[in-house]
Parts: sequence; structure tokens; C-alpha cells
Amino acid sequence: MIRSNKYFLLLMLTLLISVSVSAQKLNKLDSLYAGIQERKANKYFQYTAYVRAIHLYKELANKGYKNDSLIRNLAIAYYKVSDTKNAEDFLRMIIDEGRYTQEELYFYIQSLKYNGKYEEADLWLEKYLQVNANDKRALEQKGTTDFIKKLKEKERYKIEEVPFNSENSDFGAVPYEGKILFASARNDQAIIRFQDSWKNTPFFALYSIANDNASAIRVQPFGKKFNTLYHDGPVCFDTTETEVFITRNTFKHRIPRKGKEGVNNLKILYAKKNTLGVWGSLKNMKFNSRDYSCGHPSLSPDGKTLYFASNMPGGYGATDIYYVTRTEDGWSDPVNMGAEINTSSDDMFPFIHSNGHLYFASSGRQGMGGLDLFEAFKKNDGTYAVLNMGYPINSNNDDFGIYLAPDGVHGYFASNRPGGKGDDDIYRFIVTNPMRLALDLEGDVTDAMDGHKLDSSNVVLTLADGSNPQTLNTGALNTFSYEIKPDLKYKITVTRNGYSSAIIDIDPDKRPENSGLVKVPITLERVQEWGIYGNVYIRGSKEVVPKVEINIKHIAGDNYTTLITPEVEGFKVKLEPNTAYEISFEKKGFLTTKGSYSTVGQKPGYVDINEFIDVSIEKIDMDKTIEVNIYYDLGKWNIRKDAVIELDKVVAFLNDNPDIKIELGSHTDARGDAISNQALSQKRADSAVAYIISKGISNDRIVAKGYGESKLKNQCADGVKCTEEEHQQNRRTEIRITSF
Repeated sequence: MIRSNKYFLLLMLTLLISVSVSAQKLNKLDSLYAGIQERKANKYFQYTAYVRAIHLYKELANKGYKNDSLIRNLAIAYYKVSDTKNAEDFLRMIIDEGRYTQEELYFYIQSLKYNGKYEEADLWLEKYLQVNANDKRALEQKGTTDFIKKLKEKERYKIEEVPFNSENSDFGAVPYEGKILFASARNDQAIIRFQDSWKNTPFFALYSIANDNASAIRVQPFGKKFNTLYHDGPVCFDTTETEVFITRNTFKHRIPRKGKEGVNNLKILYAKKNTLGVWGSLKNMKFNSRDYSCGHPSLSPDGKTLYFASNMPGGYGATDIYYVTRTEDGWSDPVNMGAEINTSSDDMFPFIHSNGHLYFASSGRQGMGGLDLFEAFKKNDGTYAVLNMGYPINSNNDDFGIYLAPDGVHGYFASNRPGGKGDDDIYRFIVTNPMRLALDLEGDVTDAMDGHKLDSSNVVLTLADGSNPQTLNTGALNTFSYEIKPDLKYKITVTRNGYSSAIIDIDPDKRPENSGLVKVPITLERVQEWGIYGNVYIRGSKEVVPKVEINIKHIAGDNYTTLITPEVEGFKVKLEPNTAYEISFEKKGFLTTKGSYSTVGQKPGYVDINEFIDVSIEKIDMDKTIEVNIYYDLGKWNIRKDAVIELDKVVAFLNDNPDIKIELGSHTDARGDAISNQALSQKRADSAVAYIISKGISNDRIVAKGYGESKLKNQCADGVKCTEEEHQQNRRTEIRITSF
């Protein structure tokens, strides 16, 4: 599998001297000689001279000298130079022996994908994720087989190899002055330059050709100013073709300048053309460094933003895409484009189009294998959406280095897919079936019975597997909208109190042809529910009392529900069908109110409980007395049966209000001796209190007080003639709250 080191050119420019190994066939492998050769191969491997390392490893293996380290290095070397057939075979040897690392298993999975074995790659990926559940690279690539099947359903491009490719690598085609300019590692005696030790091929140089139909014999070097002994290219120009940005190795006086890790990194240089059409000297961009690479520049059409790839510290993966903006003082510091664009793997070769879309190559996203080409665009909320560009511009090999003409239809890209002339080849393409980058999802939520729009619905959009949940903004009438990708399937889950939930599958392919809108009308069925709602008021007014404790008890059972009413108006409680309830309303500082309600025989639905019971509570008033209708036989103080009924109400009152204490006062009329009346009233009060205490009320909560005839309610004092009814008003029992 080709990684960034091939295209990003993080080169260990040691200018390794070729070593000639005798081809003489040995009858017996000399271990000392084999050890020397392996150490030499390991050195090549360490310095990324993979072709030379492979040559020595193969020679040793063919002579029977094999060990674990040799096989591992040979497998990785094949992987690095994109010989994924051999990489797969040797990695499988390691895996079959069960002594593989997780990174080697990942390389094996990528080799399978690269070799078109998608189903097998999916199976191994599941095993990989069992151990590496949080590996973003692997998570992004789940379900490759189905993904690629869907990609191949629509061929969106007509592609054709250009006739000027060489046997080595050619890529980075861009128009310049009516010609085509590109980078190539072709063998050209007209240009003197070293060889890249990675694959034993010449370093890249810049070439031009009159048009993309011209043959390779008409290819011309771009000029001495732009071609050196080392890598030169790719390049980009501004729209006036008077400013150029070029990728190049770091060197001085033809000597490579290595960074801290001994690597000759890449940098971006720029130059301007004067009025005579002559290019000025190439100058460094200020963000270049010997310790990391910057390359693959692309300038925005307005000339204000330069995009590029870099492995500078602080990124998300091996190489990330950055941008800098042009200011009056020069270029800004680099800004990483963030996780919406960059992955934990390689993201490179950015190209910014006049439509504002960013095109780039990545090996860290779901693709067909190797590097795939992607298109990113900004959504309405300012974030980026990224889509695979599809088939056949992408293959199971490396596809990269795209250029799209301003018309949005014609362009070039590079690929090392089978059937080309060389290593990497340039292809031209025409967009035949434009891809919709985003679709508008719209919908509303209505009642299935009468069709009215429902408020307070919860609408959640996820991918088809339930991942990446998004709570949609439904608005007052529960209409919702969102941008979705046309190449993904989704589902919507809608819930609402009083209705059955609904799950709707969303397949963008089933929308009307050429439509950019996916409409999703959602109807909810009412559930068979019973319940009550309402408010608790201060007695005698419409003032709502907040934070009232409501206790709802099954009269025929022990089931009990308690809730606190909200700060604002309104409580709502679900009840069971065919059930009778006792409901109490309690709040400190108020007298408890009780009532009963039954769903027996009631139709499904929620009813206003205020229409059935008095849902009001009374503030406790220390000065207020409550009269209790207790009657005694003349001159007696024993509790009669009819008095028991009234006293039981007092017991219930105290049980309902456990925080209050009371005085029970007994009064007589004025007839008879005042001293006798006083004594009689005290005995009657004591008798009533004794009964109440016998029912479980604590004796410290109630005091008996006999008032005799001292607090008459009317004019019927001694000597005043009154009716029996008037005297009865004075023969009374009263409760007065003393504390709470």
C-alpha cells in the first residue's frame, strides 16, 4: 500500500551507493555472509531504500535464509512500494503464524482492499476492531463491500489515460500558458539529477507538453530554474499565471539539508513573473522547516488563500491539509483544517476550485483502496461535508493529484491503477453524471387521526446503523430540515408524549429523479392513555401554587405515585385504565387537600382534574378556627356514635397535615351555672382529645381546652331569652391551629 512517503516524499537522501551482489549460485548458504547481507538490507530498509532492501531480502530468502525479522521487513517493504500482491502474501505468512502486530494486521487489511478483496478485508477489519475499537482509521472503513458496491452503481466520469505518460511516475497535471505542466520521474538524459532511493527511480522534475493529446516524445523540461538535482513538483499558479508555488526538497549548494530526524523534507517555494514574462527567483514560504515537510500547494482563485499538505507537529494524522491567508504583512501562520477534513491517516494533494469546494486525496476515509479522491464543501452551518468522488475516478489503487477546470466538468488526476503505462499515470476525465454533494431533508410531524401538526415532538436523525445522532430543530409547528449526504442511508426516530414512537428509514436514492429534496412526512398514532392534568390554586383564587406535592394512590392497592408540580403552570400524570385513585395535594404552610378520581368507564385521554375535584389548597391561618359538629347528651361528656364520625375527620385532618399542632376547644351555652359549664366543657374536650389520641395521634400535637360559656357566639348570655337554635350555636367544638 502506498503511503504518504511515496507521494509526500519524506526522503532519507543518503544517496546510497548501489551494492552489487554476486549472482553466483551457492550450494550452501554461509551464515556469516548471510548475516552481513541482512544487516545491509536492514540498513537500506531503515533509510527507506525499499527496492534495494527487497532485492537483498529476496536473495537471502531464496537461498533458504529466513527469519522472523527478514519476513516482516520484506512484507513491509513490499507494502511501502505498492507491491501489494507480494505484501499480502508475506503479511499473511506473519498472520498465519500468529505473531503479528496490530499495525501489520492493518497493513494486511489495506493490502486486501488494494487487491480488490473487499469481503475478506471486511472480515479481517471486524477482527481488528475487536482489539482496536477506537481506531478511527478502521472505524471509518467499516462495510467496504457494500460501500463500493453502491459507488459502482453509478459511473460518474469518463476517464482516459493521456498519451505522454512514462514508465515511471507522472502526476500533478495543471494547465499553463495553453500547455500542460506536470511532474515526472521519467528517465531524461537532458536533466541531471539523483535517484530516489525509495524506489530506485529518478527524482521528480517539471515538464510541459503542448496539449493532452501530444505524444511523450514532445515532452519538454520546464526550465533550469524549476528543475534541480532533487524533487521538483507539483506546482500551482494564480489565475493570471504570474505567480507560481512549487514543492521542492530542502537543499543548499546541491547538498541536502536534513532535519532533526535525518530526513530531507519538502518545502514550498514561490516566485513571480515580471512584466517581461521572466520568472524571478524562488523564495521560501515562512512556514517551511527542515524538521517537517510542506508541499502540494493550491492557491484559491482570489489569490488570498494557499492550501497545502504537511506533517508538521500537532496534526491529526501522518499528513494533514493546512491553509494560510495572504495579509498586508505577508502570509499568516498555518491553520489546520480540522477533523472535518483531516483524518488519522494521510490527507494530501489539496485542490481548491472556483466553486469553493476543496478536493483532496485521503487514505483515512471510506474508499475503494489506497488513496481516494474526495470533495468537501461547506454546509449552511459552516461545517464541511466530505464525499467520496465515486467511480471510476477512484479505484482500489492510489488516486490523487486532481485538477478540475473552472467549468467543473474537465480535469486531470493521477493513479497507479493497472493498465497504465508506468508507476503513476496521468488521466484526463469528464464529469458525465454530476454528484449531488448535499440533499435537503424536510418533514413535519402530524397526528395520524386528524392530520394536525404536533408540537413538542422529539425528532432524532441518525445514520442507518444508529450512529451520529442529530437532534433536529423542529420549530413551533414541528417542521424540520437538515442537509444529508446522497450516498448514505439514514433513519429518523420521532417520539412524543401521548403517541406511539415512529422510526422512518431514509434512502436518498428513492427520491424523485434529479430532485435535491427528500420529503419525510411523519404521522404519529395516539396511544391508548388515561391521565389527568391541571393546576393547583390558592383556595378562593386563580393564583397557581408551584411545587405542590401530589400523591396519587390506588384505592384498591398499594401502588403509589408522587410528583412535585413545576415552577410554572401545569402538571400532567399518566394513570391506568379502570382504576380508582385517591389524590392528595400537599405543601408546607398549606392545609392538605384530598380528592378521588376514577378512570373506570372513562375513554382514553387526559382530562382536566380541576373539573372533577377541588384542586385548591388553603394557607394555614393561626387565628382561624374550624368548627366540628360534635354533640353530647345533656350534662354528659361521653363520645356518642355520631360524634365518632366527626372526630374521625379530625384524626384524618391531623394525619393529612402531620406538621401542625392544634387546640380542641369545647364550648357550652349560657344556661346553667357558669362554673358547672366550665367543668363540663373541659371534660368534653378531654374526652374528645382522648379519643383522637387513641387513634394514633401523638398527645403532644393536641391540647384539650374547655371554655364553658366564656366565648359565646351570639347575644344569648344569662337572662337573655333565646331560641333553641340560638343556644345551639354556642354549644360547639372548635379546632384552632397552634403551630406548624
